Amino acid sequence: MNEISVLVSENALINQYLQPLTNFIDRLKNLFVEDATKKIALSFKYKCDNDIFLEKVFNMEINGIWFIDKVETSFPVYKAIMTSKNIYDIDPAYKIQLQCNTRMAAYILRKMESYFSSFYFSNIISSQRFYSRNGVLLKGSNLDVSLKRGGKPPPNKKAIDCFFDRL
Repeated sequence: MNEISVLVSENALINQYLQPLTNFIDRLKNLFVEDATKKIALSFKYKCDNDIFLEKVFNMEINGIWFIDKVETSFPVYKAIMTSKNIYDIDPAYKIQLQCNTRMAAYILRKMESYFSSFYFSNIISSQRFYSRNGVLLKGSNLDVSLKRGGKPPPNKKAIDCFFDRL
């Protein structure tokens, strides 16, 4: 019995000294895993002092075609995404669903670039917040191809240009 009690007390002593070390190692692992999974802040960096531009684009209708699907996307959600300091901090359920075809959307998104410091197709895609009228997440290839199809602009190009010229 003495040998067993000596082994138990030695085991308890070892655990007493190893447990803090084990906890420390676990905390280090969690720290590195969190850093590896944390995304760098993403923002479109809206340049305007007010929401007038955002409201006008949100309500844009070109020849009976709405730019944004107002059933799927409310203005507060649209504004939150477009003006956020870090899009990854916003509720993942927030999305901007477009109601026009991808060629028209790509053209409008390009026209919007001058109102933002970082509003590029790559950031739009990285945000994972923009969806086609069919509810499909927009990809870079969709947007780039839409503008390059035979070099043709969208059918509503003049009306879109006129809309942005009036802003």
